[in-house]
Amino acid sequence: MKPKKLTKRAQLVQKAAALRAADGTFKDDPTRAAFDAIMVEVDALDAKAAGDLERHEVDPLDPGAPVPERSPDEDDEDDEPNDRTAGAEAERGRIEGILRAVRAVKGPQSLADKLITDGTPLAEAQDQVLRALAEQDRPTSGRAAVRDGGNDIRMGADPNLQVWLGIENAMLHRVAPHMFKLEDVGRHYRGLSLLEVGRLCLQARGIRTTGMSKMEVAGRALGLDARGGGMHSTSDFPKILEDVANKTLRKAYDEAPQTFTPFSKKVTLPDFKEVKRLQLGEAPQLVKITEHGEYTRGTIGEGREKYSLATYGRIFAITRKALINDDTDAFSRVPQLFGRSARDLESDLVWEQITSNPTMGDGVALFHANHNNLAGAGAVISVITLGAGRAAMRKQKALDNKQRLNVVAAFLMVPAAKETDADQFVSTTLLASEPGKVNPFAGRLQVLAEPRLDDNSAIAWYLAAKPGVIDTIEYGYLEGEEGPVVESRIGFDVDGLEIKCRHDFASKVIDHRGLYKNPGA
Repeated sequence: MKPKKLTKRAQLVQKAAALRAADGTFKDDPTRAAFDAIMVEVDALDAKAAGDLERHEVDPLDPGAPVPERSPDEDDEDDEPNDRTAGAEAERGRIEGILRAVRAVKGPQSLADKLITDGTPLAEAQDQVLRALAEQDRPTSGRAAVRDGGNDIRMGADPNLQVWLGIENAMLHRVAPHMFKLEDVGRHYRGLSLLEVGRLCLQARGIRTTGMSKMEVAGRALGLDARGGGMHSTSDFPKILEDVANKTLRKAYDEAPQTFTPFSKKVTLPDFKEVKRLQLGEAPQLVKITEHGEYTRGTIGEGREKYSLATYGRIFAITRKALINDDTDAFSRVPQLFGRSARDLESDLVWEQITSNPTMGDGVALFHANHNNLAGAGAVISVITLGAGRAAMRKQKALDNKQRLNVVAAFLMVPAAKETDADQFVSTTLLASEPGKVNPFAGRLQVLAEPRLDDNSAIAWYLAAKPGVIDTIEYGYLEGEEGPVVESRIGFDVDGLEIKCRHDFASKVIDHRGLYKNPGA
């Protein structure tokens, strides 16, 4: 059977499709300009045929674009009226069938574009779609799986995946070049503005942006679809922004300094229920069993130190205006500041357990004479005062007041104002003030200088044991979320994308016998 001659509009559409790569990009600027020029001509044909808007031809580059047919008595230079009508009907049926098949299996728009542009018959196209679906779902198809931010990404499941990875890498390098190296996959996309990235994401999903204003491109890219009366994600742009924000935030979070981790114990908690912790010595002592003697039962008291997780968080937004203005400072700095803020929050909560001198489960303050962990009088750091503190920790007893725990001091914790003095008393050299005498603390104590201690006292100093020796301070995260978590949604309060940072964290001093305080002088 002789194939029907394509209409002028269909020929233009095929010519335009040939200019665009499978991932929605263009080889160079002249190619993009040629594409836009062809689409302008297509728009002119649509406008000319606007007398009959009830019949539509499906454009593979712009599904749903209006292409009214002309009446049979109008002059058509490309084909006869009857042939044109029959051919348009057949072509429309083929294209609509391909689009329905691809959408039914949630396939990529690029697959539909290729089948339509190649002129693949409907039956064969449907068969290819089913084969592609089977290949995608095959567990041993050779595609590598990449886990990123908690999501499994199947390499090859989406032909645009490499584009998204490249765009993400280029954006990460742009917003934080000192944190993220520009990789080969991202070199092609470096230099793109935020708006250009949004336009590229729309085009890769088969959405024609020709004639859109910057505000329209920004709105559609962010998922703000005013034409539909609601908010719908029409591109992968919001997900890319969320991933970039999440990685930038976590990188800043991981790099922020913390001084409490050496003497504190890290745990994960399964839920937000109150947890109870036992202290060293609350388990019963072993007793001698004589010949033919019986084992006796001991009891373990309920843990007296209790705490639970709390949730902290804030929301920031990426608006259409920020996208149009290419405000990378707001986009990059805010997540970084959130990451640093989450890290600082942890330090604030842990060090507050020391500086606030909280009441323990026994009803006595953390640092108290009854706990034998507070110097009787404040004094400067010296061999004598350090020796007194170290001895006090070694002589700490179990809860039965019998067994010596022999807790070893490992850390000298000082405010920033006393850091130099502290370094002097842990150095390997001789003491400058006492020539000829060897420093007994050389290599035995690690100095931890913390400016949060200055806010409470610029002269007080502390000793602490290692967490493996005795539980001192415990800090915990919700199981599976060890650090801040980023989530996003299309904004309801703002005209853009809202990104939420949530952090579940808790800290509690567990045992006073692993700490010692001297008020200083």
